[in-house]
Amino acid sequence: MAEVQVNGNLMHSQNGTSEFAGFKTIVLDKYVPIKTGDKFKVLFKNNAVPYQAFSRQHYVPGMSLVSDDGQSWNDISLENKTVCLKAYTINQN
Repeated sequence: MAEVQVNGNLMHSQNGTSEFAGFKTIVLDKYVPIKTGDKFKVLFKNNAVPYQAFSRQHYVPGMSLVSDDGQSWNDISLENKTVCLKAYTINQN
């Protein structure tokens, strides 16, 4: 399950499955408009969380949150980890 929120509002929700564990591009069923200054959040529910740990990367507090129950969230940047999740955008008026 993937959800996209813009400025705290749910803009899109989509379910699906992956044939394998690991990285996979999930193409959304619709475009979600995001304007300059908007804050967006991608929520992704999966059995395994792909993360990177103890690299030379700068870990940003509050950017990689993980939850077992969807209620209480752990900031894994405090453990020198980051969730490997990318959101791609296109420039369109």
